[in-house]
Amino acid sequence: MVWELCVKAAAGAPDLLGDCPFSQGILMTLDEEHFQGLWVC
Repeated sequence: MVWELCVKAAAGAPDLLGDCPFSQGILMTLDEEHFQGLWVC
């Protein structure tokens, strides 16, 4: 199963993660839990 997670992009750089602490917290939690099948758009 593949999950899609959309997070805020950096201003002026759509390929970089933005400064939203909530999105970053979710991504860090999923990474620490070794969650597989995540696609970040």
